[in-house]
Amino acid sequence: MSTVLFLSGFNAPEIASKSYFFFDENAWNCKTIFYKSKTPTSPSMVEYELTKLNELITSEPTHVIGHSLGAWWVANLACRRMPEITRRDYHKMGKIVLWTPLGIASVFPFFRPASYQEPLNCQPNKEHIGHDKTMVVYAKNDLIVPYKPHALPLVDKFQAKSVALNGGHLWQTNHRIGFLAMQHWLGVD
Repeated sequence: MSTVLFLSGFNAPEIASKSYFFFDENAWNCKTIFYKSKTPTSPSMVEYELTKLNELITSEPTHVIGHSLGAWWVANLACRRMPEITRRDYHKMGKIVLWTPLGIASVFPFFRPASYQEPLNCQPNKEHIGHDKTMVVYAKNDLIVPYKPHALPLVDKFQAKSVALNGGHLWQTNHRIGFLAMQHWLGVD
C-alpha cells in the first residue's frame, strides 16, 4: 500500500493545509502523513531538516508532495546525495509532486539557505528524473512564486510532467481537476 507525505507551505496553518484545496485527508485512498515545512534559516538547519525528512520516509516507499516552500524541501530531498556507506538507509521516495513550487528560497529575505542548497542549483538524483517520476503543478497567475522563474526551471531540471492551473498560488479555478489528475498520476485514486 502506498503512503503519501505532504509538506505544507510557508507558515500555512494546518487547518488550511488540510482543507479541500490542499491536503484533503479524506480524499486519499492510502496512508497519509502531514508535515509542516520548516523555514530554512541556515545551511546547517537545512541539512538537519533534510536528514529528518529522509528518516521519516526510509521505512516504506512514499510518494512526497510539497506545496510552495514544501515543494522546495521535496526538490532538495530529491537532489540529496547520500554517502555510499549509508546507502542502505537512503529514503524510499516514490513519485514526487511539486505544487506551485518555490524554486529559489533565497529570493525572500527571511529564508537563508546556502546557494548550493537551492534545488535549481542542484542535480536531481536519477531516480527522480522523468515525467513518470516527477510532476510540477504550477499556477499561471501566481504572484507569490511566479511560475516562469520557479516552476518552469524545475520542470526542465526534473524533466517533469507539468500541469497548469488557472489562478494563483493558493486558489485556482481548476484546482480539483489538478488534484484528481495528481492522484491518478500517483496511482492512489
